[in-house]
Amino acid sequence: MTNLQNGRKVEVRINDRGPFKKGRRIDLSYRAAAALGILDPGTARVRIQVVHAAPHQEPGYFVQVGSFSNSANAQRLGQRLSQYFSDVRVDRLSASGRHYYRVRMGAFPDHATALARATQTAQLGLRSIIEQQ
Repeated sequence: MTNLQNGRKVEVRINDRGPFKKGRRIDLSYRAAAALGILDPGTARVRIQVVHAAPHQEPGYFVQVGSFSNSANAQRLGQRLSQYFSDVRVDRLSASGRHYYRVRMGAFPDHATALARATQTAQLGLRSIIEQQ
């Protein structure tokens, strides 16, 4: 990424879907903003160049049954669900320097199939959310 005003550059990893502010294309960490020299103004026009993209994933729906900061808790829930479903996995997600562990099932080809799985997990006493990727 290059600050178009001063030419300073930084390489960053994009790890979430933000920003959620009108008119912005990307929100940067404090460290990246400092490297680009945009702490004082708060915003700047930048050029974004993709250096490496994650492998393409087919779109689909996922049923998330839990999100934990403790890996052991996520693994425990994952093992419990694996007794009933073969597609359970624990995904590690890093954001803002912290690690989270999501217990998910899928990918399902459509919302209706994901909803059916969410209904099944509800019968086990577990709340879930459906995510589209």
